[in-house]
Amino acid sequence: MASQTSSRVAEQPLNVVLRPNSLAEAAYRSTVLAPGFTADPSLDLRYLGGKTIPRLTFTNVYLGAWDAAERTNLDRALAGAMADPHLNNVLAQYFTGQVGSTFAGSLAHAGAVPARVYRDTVETLVTELDQGGALAALDLAASTVCLLLPHGAVLVDGDSHGHGNQVDSLHGLGGYHGSVHVSRGGRKRETVYYAVSVYSEGGNGVVAFPEPWQNVCATLYHELCEVRTDADVEDAIRAGTT
Repeated sequence: MASQTSSRVAEQPLNVVLRPNSLAEAAYRSTVLAPGFTADPSLDLRYLGGKTIPRLTFTNVYLGAWDAAERTNLDRALAGAMADPHLNNVLAQYFTGQVGSTFAGSLAHAGAVPARVYRDTVETLVTELDQGGALAALDLAASTVCLLLPHGAVLVDGDSHGHGNQVDSLHGLGGYHGSVHVSRGGRKRETVYYAVSVYSEGGNGVVAFPEPWQNVCATLYHELCEVRTDADVEDAIRAGTT
């Protein structure tokens, strides 16, 4: 797996958090200039009319076993980071109006979590949460559900059938965001946006801070900012567009 991962170049919009100098970073290195090439202003980031969400609502869903103190710390820290005016000023370039967020609280989702959590596992869970009413109070068009994996679970950016990059959190993946399409009560199809983070500690995930919950907070903050600025990236990846 390591040799395949390090040699693959993914030509797709990025929606992941990666550890620097890891196999996961190498698998997505299409955004890094190769030796001998210089910057070309014509290739600079341009707004192509995609959906942005300046006023984002988010909720945290803790999967499996979590320490109560970690949940409290993480909820408070992530809500604070998302509402911080100085951090929001960094994102102001993407929007014409005011930037902000609303934390809709958190909940625990009982049940065993598989040792390896694939993208289709995540998408199935998001759909089940919506169908079970856990997301009923959210305005899906402007909301994101954050899934937080417990200690020891490995996150994979690929499905359980071998499709996708198959990069995992043991090789530098920290999390990613995406979307699933659901039908509510026979009405037209709606989109549920999600972000998912591994419990980053030791060699699993992206470790930048002393406490694992701090690493999870950093990953989810990154992903929620990406949701704000590029909400429908998953549809672009599925369609093979950029």
